Amino acid sequence: MYTSFHVKNYRCFEDLALTDLARVNLIAGKNNVGKTALLEALFLHSRGYNPQFVFDLDVVRGLTPNLDQPVPEWEFVFLNRDSSLIVTLLGEDTITGSRSLKLRFVADSEERDKIKLIIPKSRFSNGASVLSPTSTILALDYHQSTQASTIYMAQGGEILSAPPDSPFPSFIIPAQGRPLLKETRERFSNLVTSGKLPFLLAFLQRIDPRIHDIQLLDFGGDTMPHGFILNERPVPLNYMGEGVNRAVNFVLTIASTSNGVVLIDEIENGLHYSVLTDVWKAIAQAARTFKVQIFATTHSLEMIRAAHEAFSESEPYDFRLHRLGRDTETGQIEALTFNQNSMNAAILFDQEVRG
Repeated sequence: MYTSFHVKNYRCFEDLALTDLARVNLIAGKNNVGKTALLEALFLHSRGYNPQFVFDLDVVRGLTPNLDQPVPEWEFVFLNRDSSLIVTLLGEDTITGSRSLKLRFVADSEERDKIKLIIPKSRFSNGASVLSPTSTILALDYHQSTQASTIYMAQGGEILSAPPDSPFPSFIIPAQGRPLLKETRERFSNLVTSGKLPFLLAFLQRIDPRIHDIQLLDFGGDTMPHGFILNERPVPLNYMGEGVNRAVNFVLTIASTSNGVVLIDEIENGLHYSVLTDVWKAIAQAARTFKVQIFATTHSLEMIRAAHEAFSESEPYDFRLHRLGRDTETGQIEALTFNQNSMNAAILFDQEVRG
């Protein structure tokens, strides 16, 4: 679990530090202040070691990755699209300790010559072409404890040196869209196998108390989860509205990311204000049960207050609100963190906590 996180030169962040991280962390702030970008930076660091994950993040923003595009598309990773900078992600966590990742473009001719030596001879003709003087190489330098190495990726997405496995599992849930049916079905089956299906059912009943059972049933020659509603025929979850589907996605993702990190963009989407406190209680229980750390973004004051209410009724109060904002003099993005006491004071005096 992360205890602190520091990001430099990534997208809109020149130098941002988050401390006092908790089991569940909610990120607020005005538009265009970097809430989604912060989730991306956390995703890159938590997955670790593989520069290809940079382009997986296009999906979060509703884009289709195109690795054959020229350099400018890659430049969006860097502050002000300045590819002479080095992106630095530094995290402290309870699993790996201190771990740093750096992203940079390879411009030095001597380093490019060294890269040729790590490409297998069976691929040398291809390697020679991707390492031509006009080709683009992205390097990911990582350092963890006594271990340090560099992974290279060529334009076109070819990894030129094998990255190690990710340090722990992580998954990011975009603000819009639903997971693939195959993914949902596999996660649902795993929940059944582990005996944790009642956990999902209890979560759904917080959204819609009429649901009394959930099963994997045939639908048009395929199988998908169905909800059983009193006095009605079973209904595929995909037909049960955005709120139910978001709730199912939260639980299935958390349950399948045990001892890892789940990142949720615009967590309030599709959820009615009347169920927000119950949803937070269920998320808190799921995060603790499966030992998962949550980072989520929101624009909603109701969502913030519901989270504070839900965690105030449980022990421990393992929730923090991190509000992003720009310094009026420097324009740099900074974070202000609210714990239980400062949240109590903010709500008592009707202080603006969204940014």
